[in-house]
Amino acid sequence: MLSLNSAAIGLLGALKGKGLNSYRYEYLKGLDYRGIVNFMRDNFILPEYRDKLEEDGESLEYFIRLSYLRNCSKFLRFLKGAQREFIKTFLREYDVYNLKTIMRTIILGGLYPQKLYLFPFSLFYPQVPEFTTLDEVLKFLRREKEYKKMVEDGHQEYRRREEYFYLELRMDKMWLSLLRDNSRRLDKRIFVKVEKWLAMVYIFWAVRLYHIQKRDREDVLAVIDLDNPYLNTALLESVLSAPDLETGIKMFASSQGFQKLLADDWESSLSDLFFQREIEGKIEAGRLSFLPVFKFVFQQRYYVENLIYLLNQKVTENV
Repeated sequence: MLSLNSAAIGLLGALKGKGLNSYRYEYLKGLDYRGIVNFMRDNFILPEYRDKLEEDGESLEYFIRLSYLRNCSKFLRFLKGAQREFIKTFLREYDVYNLKTIMRTIILGGLYPQKLYLFPFSLFYPQVPEFTTLDEVLKFLRREKEYKKMVEDGHQEYRRREEYFYLELRMDKMWLSLLRDNSRRLDKRIFVKVEKWLAMVYIFWAVRLYHIQKRDREDVLAVIDLDNPYLNTALLESVLSAPDLETGIKMFASSQGFQKLLADDWESSLSDLFFQREIEGKIEAGRLSFLPVFKFVFQQRYYVENLIYLLNQKVTENV
């Protein structure tokens, strides 16, 4: 078990060494589009995907996200119980994306999507069946009750509102609720951090829904858990009143709550002690400190999406 514990520490160190962080992000901001592509291909995207990269931005975005998922799913073999379930649910946000894409194809028609996100512990790994009906999807999900209900409730919402957007909205909200429910089974410190993270996710969604998808305020507020004690309602009103998307994103990214959450040194009080005790042989064999893992998974998620936004900006500059 001690060797397993050492492997977990080694994995975290190796992934942090290769991962994205504030310094690398600032460096990438100074590069042109081609420079960012080359850096990510050589340093972040997994070797097995590098030869599959195409020139278009969509391919790059896909393999950046897929590499993130494959790397972070490696932690699941070292985690147990509620901790393992929480990280798995966190990563399965992309399974919710897969399900929404499949349902869009079934409802609206079109070609079956080729680039779904398949990673160890995903609902569909290693291959997605060729679904053609809702019943086929529900049958496939019969052992995954939470995700089966997401599809059922999302489809009911689509039929009631007669607009596909509301299917996705319902499924996204149900995934967030599932993540929050799973966080309640964790240490209270972690639950509080998740609540703060969710409060910022709601505001980011408000920016996306209002400024990108052009939904009205009623639709935006329907997604948000207004009972979240850490929700900054003043910031929410500010981003909804922003004149454009860029201003809304800047308001969100520069907000005190988001900056504090991003910079929160979760390791100073826990993981440093964890590593010291491991060296002295005083730690229970097989234990892995959860907060550094969650911090890494969360921060990589943030920097991945920030980088993709940066790539899209660089493409626009070159047009």
